Amino acid sequence: IILVLIYNHFCFCSDLSKHLVQNYSDVEELMEAGNINRTTAATGMNDVSSRSHAIFTINFTQAKFDAEMPCETVSKIHLVDLAGSERADATGATGVRLKEGGNINKSLVTLGNVISALADLSQDATNPLAKKKQVFVPYRDSVLTWLLKDSLGGNSKTIMIAIRLTRYVFYNTNVIHRELFIIALLDSPTALSMEEKLQQNEARVQELTKEWTNKWNETQNILKEQTLALRKEGIGVVLDSELPHLIGIDDDLLSTGIILYHLKEGQTYVGREDAATEQDIVLHGLDLESEHCVFENLSGTVNLIPLNGAQCSVNGIQITEATQLNQGAVILLGRTNMFRFNHPKEAAKLREKRKSGLLSSFSLSMTDLSKSCENLSAVMLYNPGNVLKVSISLYILYIFYFRKLIEEMEEKQKSDKAELERMQQEVESQRKETEIVQLEIRKQEESLKRRSFHIESRLKDLLAEKEKFEEERLREHQEIEFQKTKQQEEIFARVKEELQRLQELNNNEKVEKMQIFRELEKLKKEKDEQCIKLELEKKRLEEQEREQVMQVAHLEGQLREKQVMIQLLKRGDVQRVEEEKRELEEIRESLLRVKEARSEGDEDSEELEKAQHNFVDFKRKQLEQLTILEKDLFQQRDHLEKEVADEHETLDRLKYAHKERLNLLKKDDENVVDATLMVEEFDKIKPAEYRLQYKERQLQYLMHNHLPALLEEKQRATEVLDRGLLGLDNTLYQVEKEMEEKEEQLVQYRVSTNQLQQLQETFEFTANIARQEEKVRKKEKEILESREKQQREALEQAVAKLERRHSALQRSSTIDVEIEEQKQKLAILNSSCSEQAGLQASLEAEQKALEQDRERLDQEIQQLKQKIYEGDGVQKGYHGTVEDRLSLTNSPTSPTKSQSHFVPLRMICRSLGANSDDLKDPIKISIPRYVLCGQGKDEHYEFEIKITVLDETWTVFRRYSRFREMHKTLKLKYPELATLEFPPKKLFGNKDERVIAERRSHLEKYLRNFFCMMLKSPSSPLHIDKVGPTLSKHTICEFSPFFKKGVFDYSSHGTS
Repeated sequence: IILVLIYNHFCFCSDLSKHLVQNYSDVEELMEAGNINRTTAATGMNDVSSRSHAIFTINFTQAKFDAEMPCETVSKIHLVDLAGSERADATGATGVRLKEGGNINKSLVTLGNVISALADLSQDATNPLAKKKQVFVPYRDSVLTWLLKDSLGGNSKTIMIAIRLTRYVFYNTNVIHRELFIIALLDSPTALSMEEKLQQNEARVQELTKEWTNKWNETQNILKEQTLALRKEGIGVVLDSELPHLIGIDDDLLSTGIILYHLKEGQTYVGREDAATEQDIVLHGLDLESEHCVFENLSGTVNLIPLNGAQCSVNGIQITEATQLNQGAVILLGRTNMFRFNHPKEAAKLREKRKSGLLSSFSLSMTDLSKSCENLSAVMLYNPGNVLKVSISLYILYIFYFRKLIEEMEEKQKSDKAELERMQQEVESQRKETEIVQLEIRKQEESLKRRSFHIESRLKDLLAEKEKFEEERLREHQEIEFQKTKQQEEIFARVKEELQRLQELNNNEKVEKMQIFRELEKLKKEKDEQCIKLELEKKRLEEQEREQVMQVAHLEGQLREKQVMIQLLKRGDVQRVEEEKRELEEIRESLLRVKEARSEGDEDSEELEKAQHNFVDFKRKQLEQLTILEKDLFQQRDHLEKEVADEHETLDRLKYAHKERLNLLKKDDENVVDATLMVEEFDKIKPAEYRLQYKERQLQYLMHNHLPALLEEKQRATEVLDRGLLGLDNTLYQVEKEMEEKEEQLVQYRVSTNQLQQLQETFEFTANIARQEEKVRKKEKEILESREKQQREALEQAVAKLERRHSALQRSSTIDVEIEEQKQKLAILNSSCSEQAGLQASLEAEQKALEQDRERLDQEIQQLKQKIYEGDGVQKGYHGTVEDRLSLTNSPTSPTKSQSHFVPLRMICRSLGANSDDLKDPIKISIPRYVLCGQGKDEHYEFEIKITVLDETWTVFRRYSRFREMHKTLKLKYPELATLEFPPKKLFGNKDERVIAERRSHLEKYLRNFFCMMLKSPSSPLHIDKVGPTLSKHTICEFSPFFKKGVFDYSSHGTS
């Protein structure tokens, strides 16, 4: 189990499944499924042993209204099936099984410790006079107690039921116990008569006799196969064998059998069952390797060969290399597997030598039998019972060894317990240090509050000083501007005097005449340049007007074609899809009725066959319609191919004629080519290109999307008809799948209708822009004409004045006349320059605004087309193919408009302009509920904050302290927030439901006033004039991380 810890308060298991239940049968089914998935394995004590505890959790959620606000009350029940404790020696568990048993025992011990600690706490609570002691509840010592933490302490109730092992239940004397005995069977009268009991006993005797006969036959077969001989000697039974063998000496007091292993010629491998290769003799126990050792029998000589440094002992001596075994040798493998080695042939030879007296007292070494029996005389070895005594002595030594090992383990346990107590004392000391640190933190917080108040007051003083400084700076700036204006007036006066002086000096008549002629030439040149510029501007405006008219006409034609195709789709395919959906619903209802009748045990085969035949008829009818549609599509494809070829031919002809006229114009410049004819030919080429592209898109869509989808649907219908009548579940599955496809087609049609409606609105907007551009172009033309007229009149007047001046100079060269004419000329030039500069500036501004509107409009139209292409490209099925064909035309919907709006066009609609109502109130915020989180001291309430910014909505969970931190932080940045009323902190009642409900309403009111002030504050980044329609979730989260959704904010169980 993988536990996920959240802020050191509570944890949960990952990858667990949750199921909604309605009644007890649902709960029972889930419990049975959980028991099936539970891990079990065979051990030495039980064939089916549970290898883990099982927890089945039932959550109850009660929804209600408190003070007209929705709230929830949550409770849970843990049903726990505890696995039994295990002894490693008794079960023979090794490897993974041994580790599982250790975990089971650890969790059971920890559960007992937790119950004992909780009982001590409750005992202290009931006895107020007793001395309070610090009791640590070790929830985290095991996964079981950690998961059951909220069901063991606090306001929870725990019930433990033990059927046999009542000793674990009586673990603590402070826990209430109730002993119940099942005595119903003891008091019940005899249910069976004597005759029935006799019959049962006879049947039992026959069964046991048969079973015993089978076992005896099996035993005889084993004796025969293993070359064993069974004979009686006195009151005992002797089992003889001709081959060398091992006899197991088992230390288990409950063991009643004798295990004999033959060592046949060759090698006999000994190891565990988890070895890489199969072992001849499989053993269990401590310090036993997976491949432990090998017994090698070569021509009657048996050698013991340890593998990989395995622990092997012969007669109490640890061996590391191959060792020859003699008759009666005691072998210890690992720590718990002891055997006696018997060699029948060698024993027979020893018996013969003993009879003949050939074997001396020094022929056998004591180390060959046992190191612990070296003081025994050699004569005793010939005693038949002496070998058994040696074995018993070795066994006693082995018992002493294990007793010493147990004592060492007890000492280690005591030291571990002392270490645990020491660590508990350290934890207690750390807890006290933590309390001291928390007290220091509170003091620091108070000092920070005082410092923040001092900083705020200092900040107010600095702001007042800043305002005074701004006023002084403004006065100084005004004085500087006044000085500059005065200096400029003085300079202008001096320049004017200098000009008069120069005019007085300029009395040379010839120089004046030359200057007049130069000015006349200059004016003529400027007139020609202005005429050329005006002609170019007129041509540009006319070309823009033609392009705009063609674009609007092309878009209008697409809209008309789209409208006609939508009407055809509504009359044909949509009606067919709706009819097929209705027929499928009728078939589905009949199949559901048959299924319900079958579940009740009343199966109606006639109604099932009728429903299945209706489904087959429906598929056959659908196949006929698809065949007709396929023929129509092939005809439409041929027709489109023909139209595309005709359009290609027409376009090539127009381009060739246009090219010939251009070549003629280049070769002979004297020939006057009609410009209007060239423009008309060029205007014919663009609509022809548009028509060709439209036809090619239609043909491409038909070949790659529409026709393959229709063929695929026809193939599915053919496969269903080929399979014939299916079973009830398969038929119902096919019907529901067909209904889902039809529903998806209808939804896609509605979505396409909404797209067309958006396109029609865009077209209307484009037409309005085109009309506005037409007005602007007319105004530009009027401005150009007026400018041309004014310049022409000004030039004519200047020429006339220059001619009069020239004649006057010829008649008289008086200084007064000349000065007067110079003044008039200066005034005329100043007035004409100012008028021309004003007209030019206004014209440039209007042109720039028009260019910006045109670029924005083109960009929005391209984005809208791209969105429609992307939306149509992902549609599936036959109806999806029809929608793709319609979307390629970029035309509006039919007069019957849908009331819904297409979601993917949301961003485009926002770019065209946000709704005025949304901009008035762009941020909506509410706190619909609050939840209880944490355990013990860390228990607190969190408020759910629902935020809606235009069309984006998200939810975060925050506790009261986070609200207070946000208010303090932002109040330093934006002083106007100091006027907001923040809900105060209360010393008592912070966990009272009434206080929390009241605080929820106050916090909701505070957040609404907060955003209202931030939207109106000029210094705020959320000011409505700064962000406007670009206001989004990202803007709010960048403004303050308080509104940013964290990792644990996806449910009410997250913390903040």
